Amino acid sequence: VELLSLCGLSARRQSEKANERRPRILIISSWIEPEFLSACEVFQYLLQMELSVECVVVDGINQMATCKPFAYYLVVLLFRGIFRDMDFTKLLMHAAYSAPMQRCLDMVPVIADSNFDFPSIDTLLKRHPISAPFPGGHAHAEQVFQNAAKYIFLSVVWKERNRRC
Repeated sequence: VELLSLCGLSARRQSEKANERRPRILIISSWIEPEFLSACEVFQYLLQMELSVECVVVDGINQMATCKPFAYYLVVLLFRGIFRDMDFTKLLMHAAYSAPMQRCLDMVPVIADSNFDFPSIDTLLKRHPISAPFPGGHAHAEQVFQNAAKYIFLSVVWKERNRRC
């Protein structure tokens, strides 16, 4: 907020502008550490410059609901301990959930931390019991979370395997 003030901008104006856009690529991560947010913003800048496509760093479920209908890709920046953040887990679930007749986002996991470790799905479900109301009920929420986590895990394993070959 201080940095925005020094530049003559307001944090409120920036978030309102993001909601008016029609981004094609959504970027999510955890907000536990300020470095994670900085990495997301740098990644957004690099993607926009390289691809000339509107990108936005999503900071909450409301913004996800606003931007998701226009997006095609969901970039998930992965850092060590990211799955300990319940807010990130909820955001991931809402991003991965698709109502009938709604487009699914293609998920692109990006390991942004060389110390990233992926816990087992069972550990994730024990750590984050699904208690909040979710479209389709509790069982559907667990299934959405498992699918998102498995997709991220399998993408990471596949990339690592191909890099070694």
